[in-house]
Amino acid sequence: MLCAPSIADVSDLTIAEQIGWSDTINHSKAIENFMALKNFISLYPETLVISKQAA
Repeated sequence: MLCAPSIADVSDLTIAEQIGWSDTINHSKAIENFMALKNFISLYPETLVISKQAA
């Protein structure tokens, strides 16, 4: 399942660590990366590897 990124920046490393993330998040860059990945998957669905556990 592909989920959209957080709706806000997490610009402080302390906050990121408190919520279990290893780094800060720039919302604009996260959306850009998400859309690129979503587009790639729609163009090349055969590149997905599905875990046997998920099947």
